Amino acid sequence: MTFKVPSLHADYKSVMIAWTPRSDRVRSGTWPDETGWSDGYMMTGGACYRDVRNMPELVAKAYLVNLFNTLVIRDQVDPIAAHKALCGVTEFRQAINLQCPGAIE
Repeated sequence: MTFKVPSLHADYKSVMIAWTPRSDRVRSGTWPDETGWSDGYMMTGGACYRDVRNMPELVAKAYLVNLFNTLVIRDQVDPIAAHKALCGVTEFRQAINLQCPGAIE
């Protein structure tokens, strides 16, 4: 599988994920959203929730993998688009299999 993942990624405490169910519209971006980049999406997750920002790193990694599953299975977001967006979060890239595009140690 060949596709470009974001070269920039940030800590889970500063990245929000926004998506629209049943589409390929999903994106990661800075939180707080001071530019309105997330306004065109129906759903949000990640750093926009205090509970997520307060998670220990290991718990946050599990949350991000679960968020991917939620986007793809529950909300029927395109899996490649969801993966690319979540690769904007450092801890997601650390949590996935090293053979997956975007994975880091």
